Order: sequence, then C-alpha cells, then structure tokens
Amino acid sequence: MRGLWSIDVRILPVYFNDRRIASEKYPLLTRLYDKRSLPLEEFIEALRELETRGVFFEEPIIISSFRDLAKLRERLNGEIDALIINIPLTDVFLRALSTVNKPIIVFGEDTWRIISYLRDILGIEHVISPFNIGVDDIGDAFNKTVRYLRCLKVLTQGRILYIGRFEPHLIYNAVYDISYIKGRLGVDVIVRSVKDYINALSSIEVEDARRILDSWSNKVNYSGFEDEALLQARIYLALRKMLREFDCQGITIVSYELPSPRYVPTLAASMLIEDGIAINVYGDIPQLISMMILMSLSRKPAIPGRLLECRELDNRRLVIDEGYLTFTSDIIPPSLTKHGMIEVYDYHNMGEGVSVYGEVKEDIVTLVGLRGDLNLIQVISGKVAWTKRTINSRTTLALETYTEAEDIAMCLRASGYVLTIGDYIEDVNSIASLIKVRSITY
Repeated sequence: MRGLWSIDVRILPVYFNDRRIASEKYPLLTRLYDKRSLPLEEFIEALRELETRGVFFEEPIIISSFRDLAKLRERLNGEIDALIINIPLTDVFLRALSTVNKPIIVFGEDTWRIISYLRDILGIEHVISPFNIGVDDIGDAFNKTVRYLRCLKVLTQGRILYIGRFEPHLIYNAVYDISYIKGRLGVDVIVRSVKDYINALSSIEVEDARRILDSWSNKVNYSGFEDEALLQARIYLALRKMLREFDCQGITIVSYELPSPRYVPTLAASMLIEDGIAINVYGDIPQLISMMILMSLSRKPAIPGRLLECRELDNRRLVIDEGYLTFTSDIIPPSLTKHGMIEVYDYHNMGEGVSVYGEVKEDIVTLVGLRGDLNLIQVISGKVAWTKRTINSRTTLALETYTEAEDIAMCLRASGYVLTIGDYIEDVNSIASLIKVRSITY
C-alpha cells in the first residue's frame, strides 16, 4: 500500500547539445540556444541540486542529431513521469516531444518565450511549471512542479477501492461507470462487496489491533469508548490489508449498507488519512478524487465532509446570515487540529459506533469539490472561524469566505467537498487546466 505522499516521481533529462541541429525556420530558438542554454555539465549539476526525497532523475539522454530521437523513444516507458529539457532547438524535435504524451519541464533562462512557442505554435499542452534561472527561486518552482507531477500520476495511475453496491444512491449527478471514470481522468475503480470488507475485518487479530490502538494514545482520546475504539483499530488494519491487496491509494465505503453503525470507519478513516490515504464513507467517488488531488498537491491530510449540513444551527439560514459557510464531518485527522488530538464520541447518538471531534486550527483553508460528471471542479478559499461539536456528534467548522457565503451556497455543484489547511487555489486550478476540467474559484 502506497500513500499519496510516498508516490515517487521519475524524470528523464533530455539535453540538446549541438547547434547544428537548430532550425533555420525558427531562428528565435537558435538565438536562445546561443545565449542562454546551460552547458551540459552545468545542466547535470543543476539537476543533482534539485533531487529531493521521492524525486529521481534517470540517466540523461544527449541529443546531437536527428538519429538520436530513436534513443528517446527507446527510453520512454510507463515508469517515466516527465521529461526535463534544456532549451529545445527545432520544430522537428519539438514535434517529436509532442508525441511522447509526457509532461515536459523546460529548464533554462528566459523560458517564457519557449513555453509560449511550445503551446501556441506547436500545440504541446502538457508543458508545466516553467522557471527562470536567476529570476524565480528554482527550488520552490521545481518543488511545485513535482507536486503537479505527483498529482497527475495519482490521477492517471491511481486506484480507488469501492466497497458496496456500485450504483447511484445519495451522490447527486454522479456517473457510476468505471470505463467513463477511467477514460475521463485515468483512475481505476476496484469494486468489492461489504462481505469482502467484513471478511477482511474478521481476519484481524485483536492483539494486533490493541497494539495499533496503543500507538494512537497521544493522538486519540477514546476514554469511555475503549471497545468501540478497539474495533476501529481492527477496521483500520482490515482496510490497510485491502488497500495493499489491490494497490489502492483511496477507498470509499457505502456506509448505509454496513450491518451496523459500529462498522463505519470514522476513527479508522481519520488515522488512514494521516497515512496519506484518501477515504470517505459515502460511496462518493467525485469527492474521493477531489481528496486525492488536494492531498497529493498539499502533502497534508484533508477532511472529507459536506457543506451546509449543520442542522443544529437552524439549517442554513443562521450561519449564512452571519457570513459563514458550515462544513461538517465525522472524520477529523489529528494533525489538522489545534492540539494534535481528537476525541471519540457516540456515533450520531445511536448508542453504537463512534464519531470523532477535534478543534481544527483557525487558519487559511482550501476546499475542493468535483461535480458528479467529473467536468467541473469548485475551489473555495476561506478561514476557519470556529469549530463546534454539533448535533449527532459531528464536527462542524464555520468558514469565513472571501466570496459572500450566500452567493457560494447558491452555486454549490458537488455533493461532497474536502478541506485542508493552506492556500492551494493556484495549484488546484493548474491541475484542473492540465486535466481539462473547468474550474471555478470563490
């Protein structure tokens, strides 16, 4: 099982080193090569400085003639996530690069004109995160590029485990078609039954679960709910076992199909998110994909939830009139709370099962929601004003938003949203552009 943050990015450097292959048809590229392209030794040294955890550069390919294009094609495989090139020289080479169907990073000075050339003249769309030597902080720009690459890899190679009947239920306008989801974003959906989940749970030894529960003692206060918390630890191990078996990075469970509220993985989900696993308990695939996007970009846990579902606060009116949006969830990762601790409560006041509560840090947050047809993503920026334990023992956050709360409420298109701390508006919008999903920011 690989969490979203442990996915490696492999980059193939391509160096054009012979001025004779410059195109007479496009003299601008020749001039740029003459004045600004890094020497090969400096190019390789610069790449070494950019290597970070989870980023691997392959042995560079040096292009000195048209014949060397064959080397490039031979080296490309499913393990290569992107190309990084010094300034390319000819329309022939550029058109060859446009056929490899890999994101391209341009490394060198004055890359902005090259980026425009690649996109506007040659139609190469997946040219990402250009940076200028001596102008941008290259380390920061490259780290952003890696986040984009990791997110693209999650979307194009990621796998989701869906537990329950794969059919429309409570998710508005969602498309329940595995081939459509795969074709639209590249994500694979693996469907398993509730029985498979219960069987996996039955295979977990109590003593193993007790050790897990003990390891949570500095993050979870489960006083008075020891038996329920122990069951959640078993559920945590069962879900990890299923995730490993099917090599999935996300999981969703249709909770109303479960035999008892005790089997709803609220505490277990909160701790799986800490491990870099996207999860919800609604059977909501669009929300889960939103969560995979936000977590892979931010490298932080995220909270899955619903907007405007706080019944205790007079439904929608009271909160909106005060200028807040409410975001409600049964799942709270401890690291997003003020004190790094969550508390266990009765699940929806039903006398069995558990919900969790934690006071989320009062900080800038980003919310993301993907519409059911996967063609529109909404991004909301705001700040946490307060956190309350509201009706049914759920955690409710009041959000101060830059756009009027009532205007946002009238425009919500996703069934579920996800939230993390930090400003990732630009990152999410960039990914939306790369995967050709329309984005709206509030």
